[in-house]
Amino acid sequence: PEGIIISSLTSVEVFIPGSQQSCTLPPLPNSRLSHSMDNLWNIPVICGGELYPNTTCVQFLSGQWTSMYTTLEFRTTHSSWVSSQGLVLMGGRESANTTETIPLGGIHTGGMAFSLEHVT
Repeated sequence: PEGIIISSLTSVEVFIPGSQQSCTLPPLPNSRLSHSMDNLWNIPVICGGELYPNTTCVQFLSGQWTSMYTTLEFRTTHSSWVSSQGLVLMGGRESANTTETIPLGGIHTGGMAFSLEHVT
């Protein structure tokens, strides 16, 4: 069944709409608000956020949250997009006109992607 992953602070929960049931995943290693969450090859990935460290991405592998990537810019209240080149993080409070690509599985080198014309 398909589920929706919900996270805030250190809590992470999976809600399955079809059965109206939910389950709790292990807590995040650090509290986060205003972060992004994406699905990369069926692996949940959380990047940035307020409170603690808004330059990190963590992934849920083998039943635990592990460090995945350190971003080049602070990312809080940003947007994200899973592209063929990797996970693109766009804008945010501290980096409103920048974007960066996080490589998928180490296939590509991460780094700054493109500038945004408008503040996000």
